[in-house]
Amino acid sequence: CRFGYRLKLLGNTLAVGHDIINLGGGISGGGRVHIFEIENNYWQQQTILRPNDNSRFFCHAVSLSHNLLVVGAFHENHVYIFSRHQDTWNLE
Repeated sequence: CRFGYRLKLLGNTLAVGHDIINLGGGISGGGRVHIFEIENNYWQQQTILRPNDNSRFFCHAVSLSHNLLVVGAFHENHVYIFSRHQDTWNLE
């Protein structure tokens, strides 16, 4: 697994893609996107976003715009849209 597989920075928000997670026993789960925000001049992790279907290819493309995060899943033709409401990210 590769932390930092995809990166997107917008203002004080950083989205960091983390591709396929090895769950042990030869089972692989989907990727993750870690959201960081600058607080008191330091990057602090705010949350970890996951797909609702455990896509194995989640996070192969990441785009961030204002309060929206779009995450693509290569080979599966899926696009996941997350919206931010204050400090909470929700899968649309």
